[in-house]
Amino acid sequence: MSDEPIRVLCVDDSPELTRAWERYWRRQGDLLPVGSRDRADHLVEAVRQTGAQVVVLDLTMAGRDPLDALRELSFVAPHVRVIVCSGHSDPSVIASAMDAGAWRYVDKADEPHLMLDAIRAAARGG
Repeated sequence: MSDEPIRVLCVDDSPELTRAWERYWRRQGDLLPVGSRDRADHLVEAVRQTGAQVVVLDLTMAGRDPLDALRELSFVAPHVRVIVCSGHSDPSVIASAMDAGAWRYVDKADEPHLMLDAIRAAARGG
């Protein structure tokens, strides 16, 4: 595994949650928050601008449907791993996210270390 930190982009419409994740990730040493967006409108461009390797994506926000943006990103940049982080626990919603190209699903109510595990596994391609 590379000594370079894992570049993580957060796409969530909650600025409080985004700031909390970024602070938490920065403290890990092996993760580098490279920005955040409050919509999925220009997800591909955001990934290109930031060089993100992993995207943490919420499913409920204004603007473009996050699942549509995920499908586009998966097609255009299949090397970028997307972790859906949402409060939706409906199995059909989770299945739709996985079908759209998500690598993992983490519930917003899960313990924070599960997000770390998901980011690290996604960056390794697992």
